[in-house]
Amino acid sequence: MKHYTFEHTDSRFLLILIGVFFALLIALLACMQYLIPVFGQNIGFVLIVGIPAVVVWLFRGRLKKFVLADLNSSSVKFDFGDRVETIAFHDIKSYKIEHYNGTTLTLKFADRKKISITANANFCNPTQFELFCHDLEELILKNNAESGLEVVRIGSVFEQKWMLPFLIIATAGIAWVFIHSFATGKGFPKSIYTSIAIFIGLWIAYFRARQKK
Repeated sequence: MKHYTFEHTDSRFLLILIGVFFALLIALLACMQYLIPVFGQNIGFVLIVGIPAVVVWLFRGRLKKFVLADLNSSSVKFDFGDRVETIAFHDIKSYKIEHYNGTTLTLKFADRKKISITANANFCNPTQFELFCHDLEELILKNNAESGLEVVRIGSVFEQKWMLPFLIIATAGIAWVFIHSFATGKGFPKSIYTSIAIFIGLWIAYFRARQKK
């Protein structure tokens, strides 16, 4: 039996925090007509965006949780602190491991229940969780071969056939905007840099998924 300790992201609290961020943002936007005359336009906009961002920053530490996991040849046990889940491999219908801005593991069962664990790289260190997922997948595949189990591996979104054409077309579109702006002497739109950063991350995730496959 192997023992693991890894970090994961509290997805439920993350959703709550996102909801609080947008609720504060909308409330402050509604008060914009009162804030700007008092603080001025520049400081007013900084407050409108900054206050929700500061609230998220203050509570970001609560997003990181720790899991203890025991992995043996036929089952895995998760200790989440508030509950313990013991899962036999023969009860698993399918599994999916996704690598993008961290790692996500999803286990689905015949009764349609599922367990999903995410280690978002923005809020925790996914390294140990990635190691656990690798070892778990090896044992599931070994059990499939030796015990006749049929635990299905579900490919991540980056393994879908449409992903490569999408990345090529989208990247070509970004390149065209860049070239067109340069040829016409117009300044590059600010959003182009955000798009470039996003698609660099998507390309890295795509090649990483292909390599792992």
